[in-house]
Amino acid sequence: MKIFDIIAIGAVLLDINAQVERFPNIDDEVFVPELKMTGGGSAANMAIACSRLGLKAGFIGKIGNDANGEFLK
Repeated sequence: MKIFDIIAIGAVLLDINAQVERFPNIDDEVFVPELKMTGGGSAANMAIACSRLGLKAGFIGKIGNDANGEFLK
């Protein structure tokens, strides 16, 4: 009996993306009205992509025991 089609082993990362109205110039500051946090990492992204293609995918990785780790769970 097959439980998974694929198991990814590797890093899971926290991506933090800043939404800005324009790119800053040299020695310039730009207001950041919104930050988006999303899960990332090549192994985790590959597992998600396989799952979206209809495969039964699993992921093995290590996360910290902190707020970022809780977010990634």
